[in-house]
Amino acid sequence: MVYRLTMVPRRPTGRVVSRHGGLISNIYPHIGLGPELNPDPFFNDPGVWTFGDGWTIAQNTAKVDGSQTGTSHIQILDLLEFNTLYQMMITFPAISAGRMRQAAGAGSGVYQLVPVVRLTELLNTEDSSLSLRCTGDIDGIGDCTFFSCRKVLTQVGPELNPDPFFGNPGLWTFGDGWSIENNTAKISGVQVADSHLRIENLLEPNTLYQLVVTFSVLTAGQMRQGIGGHLGEWQATAVTNLTEFLTSGGDPETELRISGNVNAVGECTFLSVKKVRLP
Repeated sequence: MVYRLTMVPRRPTGRVVSRHGGLISNIYPHIGLGPELNPDPFFNDPGVWTFGDGWTIAQNTAKVDGSQTGTSHIQILDLLEFNTLYQMMITFPAISAGRMRQAAGAGSGVYQLVPVVRLTELLNTEDSSLSLRCTGDIDGIGDCTFFSCRKVLTQVGPELNPDPFFGNPGLWTFGDGWSIENNTAKISGVQVADSHLRIENLLEPNTLYQLVVTFSVLTAGQMRQGIGGHLGEWQATAVTNLTEFLTSGGDPETELRISGNVNAVGECTFLSVKKVRLP
């Protein structure tokens, strides 16, 4: 499960909760942010946008009129980065029917039934889409007058993996097919199901972490990193310093792991885990 979160601040400080439940972190109202990424946050330039059914822009307002036969988007394609956390802020001054929401890639905000002013959510793109979009459902009729997207400049703590370069096999618990030699974790393909190399009871429950992994060789099957049952995306080719944000579950899902599927043959030379702090 790739990390996704939503925050709706209503007091000077708020909570960040994962889309799958559980307190992730307490944050301050002024998180570190990059510059504005939406080239048209006030809908001055219709040419920037790709229009789904029912959507138009007029007089600095994006409108969905209810003529759509399904969920429909106004969006800017290929604007964002893979598996990256963004602060999204949107104003729906009118919602007269149905629901509307904002999204960053696969990270969708909460559907709104009534008008909102500068609703703020933190969303992760995951990896299936890189579009910035405003959505109306099949019955949605409403207006949007402001849409901001800024990258969250997360801070991370010290390295928590006591063996990120696989120099100490005694720290690890080995599933079928796994071995460590010459500072390399290897999976051989003999496993008859998904198999893991892990360090148990390493992390805190219900906490956000940055994981970085290098699969230097991947000749068959797929490999991925994870925290307990919360797993990154399967990789089918070698990758270097793949970065993902994942949340630990409740106890006992506090182990750090790399996994290979039933056919996996490959090598891992680096696995980092650091706790994320939102300043």
